[in-house]
Amino acid sequence: MKVDELFNSHHAPPPARQREIVRLLGAVALTALSAFGIGFLLALSRSGKALSSFDRFEWLVLLLLFLSAIAFIVWSLRLHFARHQEAETSLRAAEMRFRDLFEQFPFAIQIVNPTGTTRSVNRAWEKLFGGTLADVQNSNLLHDTALRSHLEHALQGELMVFPATRHNMKQSWPFSSHGADVYSWIKGTICPLKDAVGRVTELIIVYEDVTEQRLAREARHESEARNVASVQAALDCIISMDGDGRIIEWNPSAETTFGYTREVALGGLLGDLIVPPALRERHAHGLKRYMETGDGVIVGRKIEITAVRASGEEFPVELAITPVTLGERRIFSGFLRDLTEAKAAQDALQKAHNELETRVELRTVELRAALEELQTNYERLEKLEALRDTLTGMIVHDLRTPLNSMLFGVQTVAFLGPINSAQQECLNVFSLGCRDSLAVINDLLDIGKMESGLFALHLEPSNPSRMVGQALERVTMLAGVKKLHLAAQIEEGLPSFSADQEKLGRLLENLLGNAIKFAPHNGTVTLGAELSPDETAIHFWVRDNGAGIPKEAFERIFEKFGQAEPRLGNRETSSGLGLAFCKMIVEAHNGQIWVESQPGQGSLFTAAFPISQS
Repeated sequence: MKVDELFNSHHAPPPARQREIVRLLGAVALTALSAFGIGFLLALSRSGKALSSFDRFEWLVLLLLFLSAIAFIVWSLRLHFARHQEAETSLRAAEMRFRDLFEQFPFAIQIVNPTGTTRSVNRAWEKLFGGTLADVQNSNLLHDTALRSHLEHALQGELMVFPATRHNMKQSWPFSSHGADVYSWIKGTICPLKDAVGRVTELIIVYEDVTEQRLAREARHESEARNVASVQAALDCIISMDGDGRIIEWNPSAETTFGYTREVALGGLLGDLIVPPALRERHAHGLKRYMETGDGVIVGRKIEITAVRASGEEFPVELAITPVTLGERRIFSGFLRDLTEAKAAQDALQKAHNELETRVELRTVELRAALEELQTNYERLEKLEALRDTLTGMIVHDLRTPLNSMLFGVQTVAFLGPINSAQQECLNVFSLGCRDSLAVINDLLDIGKMESGLFALHLEPSNPSRMVGQALERVTMLAGVKKLHLAAQIEEGLPSFSADQEKLGRLLENLLGNAIKFAPHNGTVTLGAELSPDETAIHFWVRDNGAGIPKEAFERIFEKFGQAEPRLGNRETSSGLGLAFCKMIVEAHNGQIWVESQPGQGSLFTAAFPISQS
């Protein structure tokens, strides 16, 4: 059945139409009676019987009645046809309005026969279910177990409502164009349509997609659950009251802080429970003023006030009040934090701060006195160092001249006449002693110049091989005293480099002398020269097979007067100036010096000189 047929099936004839039919039937009856009377009079006249004047008048009246009835019938028929045409026009307009309403209705509508087959669906139904009328015309809703019970009750004339149910649209309606992952919450109403005698002729099923409302309600419930959990788990007190000042929320932290259970607190006046007696009148006045004017001193601010526990103990709290309007109702949510421990900690911190300030002041006085004493000692030390340097310079200069004379005398003895081997050995020892003493004096003088900034290098091209040979030649006599083997290890093709040859020679002689001093009798001392791995420097190195140097003394031995205390059991000692002099000479050439040593494996000293001086 089409929509217009459905519309016509539910409209009974109106009362005006019934009256028209009654009048038309009366006119027909009157016409029949008039025709009968006229026929009777005509029959009399044909029988030859003369008509009286009354009969003629009667015949004339019957004729007029007959014609009037015929005219009334014609008029009634014309009026009926005009009204029928007007009714059809109105009916078509009503059908159009009903069809538009049906198609544009926001809810999905499905019109079903009493037999369970579908007659019509609207656009909203097609959009909701993703199908058309053709997809459901051949299916019977009475076979749907979910709807059958509701449809049977609706066919008995009951208005049925089925609750919202979650559906996978593709599984529930295989013809649906929706994807397999589309789920919707759908509820519906089944409205029975009855004819004039009360018989159900159609069922109108209205479906409503409540997915958004359902999700929103679930989100709201979830949010409310989270809020409740947050209130219950909050470390701070959360207390709410209504416009009358009565408590409507009291979380566990409030129970712990104030000593009232939730059951006792709810419904009670906030002012009577947690406001100190001296402040209750101000609290009531402030609440009344805010409810009347919306103006509050503490609303919307974070303040520190005094609260009272169930035991009567007053304590400091931090309070923040937020007003909440629910329709015409206004409530207040308060967040309180017990500041008792915080205040105690703050007081303790302030006390500690004051004590610390006192101690700092006392310590500052002590440090100032110690600093003044240190400054005095430093000035005294500077004077002593200056005096020492002066005395050292005088002693060095006074010793240098006689030592040179003694060395010259020893060297002259050989030209005065023949000497035996024992005498030569004594002269060698004496000569070595003089040369060592002169070396120490020269090192001390150069170190003093370097420290005072008066030291200057005389750079000139230097041959690494020649420098190694000259150094070994100068220590040959010293090595012979301990019967040591001197060796040279020079890389071939070494380039020349810029250096102060006199200072470099003394550096190599110091390194060799140091190795000879600490090498065992009949040991080996090797002097070598090689190119650095990056080919930017010449490495001079001296290796001995002595007892070695402890690792913790690696830096100390390059300091002035620094020694290794003693060198792993070796009783030989030194002035502590030779390596300090070597370090200053290398650094003056923009180079580096270092030592490598392991117990029982001797020592290796390396001095790196850049090939080019900037």
